[in-house]
Amino acid sequence: MSKRIEITIAGRVYPLQVEASEVKVAIEAQENINKDLKALQKSFGASSDKQDLLSMLVFRYKVDALDKKEEVSPNPQPSSNNGLLENTQDAEKEHLINKIDNLLSSIDM
Repeated sequence: MSKRIEITIAGRVYPLQVEASEVKVAIEAQENINKDLKALQKSFGASSDKQDLLSMLVFRYKVDALDKKEEVSPNPQPSSNNGLLENTQDAEKEHLINKIDNLLSSIDM
């Protein structure tokens, strides 16, 4: 069942349509993103442009995700588990990253 929620990222509110089972993940993603943005802002200075910070954050997340896939399998092979990694912790992280990607893609702009 779909549920409409609002998340706030970098001080802006975004309405999302998510499955009821994904609400907790969406809120956790929101909290992690805002925490990571604050850390980047400390590194680059308080006057840093939010768009630049968000771009760097997305870049960092993607590099981390690609690095993690490379570490687990330098030559990825198709598997029966729809691409999830064999290691449970890695599979959970990949699942969360995919959910975050899907949630960010569903933002109404």
